[in-house]
Amino acid sequence: MKVRSLVCSSLISLVVSLGPEVHAQSAAATNPVRIKVQSVSLTNDSSISSDHLQVIQERILHSRFRELSQIAQAAVGRLNAEGYWKVQAEITATDVLNETALLRTVAVTMRIREGEQYRLKNVTFANKMLFQEAQLRQAFTMSEGEVASDEKIQAGEQALRDLYATKGYMQPHLVVSTSLDDEARTLSLHVAGQEGPLFTVNGLTLEGHQEWPEEKAAKLQALAQLYVGSHEVGVFIAAIKKQLAEMFPDFDQINTLVGVTMGGEENRATVNVLYPEAHVF
Repeated sequence: MKVRSLVCSSLISLVVSLGPEVHAQSAAATNPVRIKVQSVSLTNDSSISSDHLQVIQERILHSRFRELSQIAQAAVGRLNAEGYWKVQAEITATDVLNETALLRTVAVTMRIREGEQYRLKNVTFANKMLFQEAQLRQAFTMSEGEVASDEKIQAGEQALRDLYATKGYMQPHLVVSTSLDDEARTLSLHVAGQEGPLFTVNGLTLEGHQEWPEEKAAKLQALAQLYVGSHEVGVFIAAIKKQLAEMFPDFDQINTLVGVTMGGEENRATVNVLYPEAHVF
């Protein structure tokens, strides 16, 4: 059984105040050596389709890694996304082709065995969760009998976190466990969770190097006043993102502009909006 535990919502970017010592440690680790893979070869006893191999190679060759183990993890993740839950991947040999202070270029040999493909059997939920089962089930878009994609499972987990955020539960503890039936080649999901602390909308801050135009700032602050004092933090964030998309239709990274600072004895949540620096009025 595989269990994935999730605590915070990625619908937000959590802003934390760090002390000077932590900042110094972070600064020292800002330039780690990255690993670039120039070529991928397979061992003779590997068993993988040519189509899957091509997809894995493209993913690995276009990525940068901090550790060699992440290269094998990338192969596993790609196959998990297509329902191959018993995949095995390991690096059996590595040749360093070139190395600088910031980048190491390598050629790797891997052993990959993709195994069998699994399909979704069912999704069940623990008793006493905050929402009705039908509403929880809508978070997972896979139907019974469909390929059990790990990507879609992760998307379902994210949808659940966003759902909890609409009620002010910004740090739900969600546990999603998977169970495989090897004979039937099916996967079952079970979801349990606790709400965590309840947050209240505190307000909105507008940030960035560029001064916000008065009209746009006033419009966003007026929107914020509709939610101040409520627990609808996730709804507020979604409304702000929608408003920003209308204000800056040519800016395609709206999600990166919105974060939230949470804390205090009263569990207040303040939404922070950065000025879209790349946008030209």
